Amino acid sequence: MSDFIGKIREFADEFSMLGVSRVLVGVSGGADSTACLRALVLLAPEYGYALTAAHFDHRLRGEESDRDREFVRDMCARFGIELAIGYGDTRDYAKQNSIGIEEAARDLRYAFFRETAQSLGDAVIATAHNADDNAETMLLNLARGAGARGLAGIPPVNGALIRPMLCVSRTEIEDFLDAEELAHIEDSSNADTAFARNKLRQLVIPVLREINPRFLEHAAASSRVLREDDAYLDELAEDFVAAHSVGDGVPASALYALPRPVAARVIDHLTGIRLPRERIAETLELCASTAGVRSLDLPGVLVRRERGTVRFLPPRPPRR
Repeated sequence: MSDFIGKIREFADEFSMLGVSRVLVGVSGGADSTACLRALVLLAPEYGYALTAAHFDHRLRGEESDRDREFVRDMCARFGIELAIGYGDTRDYAKQNSIGIEEAARDLRYAFFRETAQSLGDAVIATAHNADDNAETMLLNLARGAGARGLAGIPPVNGALIRPMLCVSRTEIEDFLDAEELAHIEDSSNADTAFARNKLRQLVIPVLREINPRFLEHAAASSRVLREDDAYLDELAEDFVAAHSVGDGVPASALYALPRPVAARVIDHLTGIRLPRERIAETLELCASTAGVRSLDLPGVLVRRERGTVRFLPPRPPRR
């Protein structure tokens, strides 16, 4: 097999992605997902998993969406791969939930992937995110003020989600498709720089690669280091909760004494919510207080300090 397939095999083995009975791969018909499908077809005999493809029609681009669906259907038929197709009214969903089109499309698509995977017996879900996508995500999160977890980019494995192509660039993908003589389709919306990711892809990433041609490689290395650091801090937080948990809370003084990165993760763990930095700071200020009973209403959680314990409770019901 090609160096491209070897690279994906090595990456998949490192993160134990493909030792499963069934893989559901999301396929849009674009270059990335076409290459991912072909790679998983070639690797299937070696690993022994059954492979199913999934395509979601967002009903956003009229005839172009119809073209995409039929292209994927034909390609899966050529490869002898079972295909599941889902549909959703993305604009209506975005309006009903007061979110953007990109977020709405992602929510609907991943919901369909999860439902299909469960119907197949809890298959893992493979998406075609690549090294370019990871670098773009890191930059987007940087622009939004993310911490280490956001700057770590896209995780190779996240529950049932696997990303076996994070180790390859978009250029490598295009070279692989040429070598395999595989056609793919282009989504016209990818050219629209009104979308932040497209603006990064077309205007920012090329400049960074001019500054350093190995930008993607270095971004991937930074992503790995940040993921390792984040995992270690999560482990420290989990150990603290296991050792100090008192019902639905922990000793306030012990939480306050922790290094801030660990304390933030303890609070995340106890609330089940990723609170912004300013809310973490307010919670720790509450822990430092020696006044009697004090409470702090935060989005999705009520923080209450009493008798030296800080507790994380369901939010107060709204007043009528």
